Amino acid sequence: MGEQNDKKPLKSETLKAGSINYFFDLLLSQKGNKYLKITQSKFTKETNTHERTQILVFERNFDDFKSTVNKVLEG
Repeated sequence: MGEQNDKKPLKSETLKAGSINYFFDLLLSQKGNKYLKITQSKFTKETNTHERTQILVFERNFDDFKSTVNKVLEG
């Protein structure tokens, strides 16, 4: 999807919440379009490993994504 693992983010933030970490990385696609990669990393004691889940939000959807998150959080 235009993503490369060795890309340096334009901006990056981390949220630590107990055994779960959230990574927010703003990146550029190969075509020069911005996208947000949100990664959840959760430590699992049973397997002694980190499970990772990612979603990508493309620039054309930033406003709708932000609006929807705000609606959900505001109740």
